[in-house]
Amino acid sequence: MRVLQAIERPSKSMTRADFFSIVAILVSICCMGISIYPILVDRARVRVKIMFNYDLDHGSAWIAITAVNAGRRPIILRGWGGLMNNGGTYSSFFEGNPEGIRLGENTRYDFHLERNDILVGSYQESLQTLWVEDSLGRRYQPKQSEGALQSLADSSPAFIG
Repeated sequence: MRVLQAIERPSKSMTRADFFSIVAILVSICCMGISIYPILVDRARVRVKIMFNYDLDHGSAWIAITAVNAGRRPIILRGWGGLMNNGGTYSSFFEGNPEGIRLGENTRYDFHLERNDILVGSYQESLQTLWVEDSLGRRYQPKQSEGALQSLADSSPAFIG
């Protein structure tokens, strides 16, 4: 009823009740934001980096992958995988352990892949993209994984040894 009266005759002054209701709405919105913030911060965040390496002295090439838990909650990484150039997918557990690797707050896991690790199948299909997968099935793809995988796949076996 009061809304209809306000529409019919616009008022130039705000009543005390209107002022306090607006302040109450603003306070409740601020409190909701403060209560949601810890929920967003208090979770696991995985950062994955990849780098192509070669050693001319020993004639070897590999890619080094580092997964870091930058969040506050622990996370379990199950394995790594990727999309192959024929459209299929490939996945493997870390160190053959299907239970995974547990990463606490600010801990990291390093592993490396050689040319034979990314060439899959009888026709030697190679991985095009790479990801690290956690126990919930979320996949974390490092930036520039395509370039590092292509460099490793293109490295000749004669170069490797």
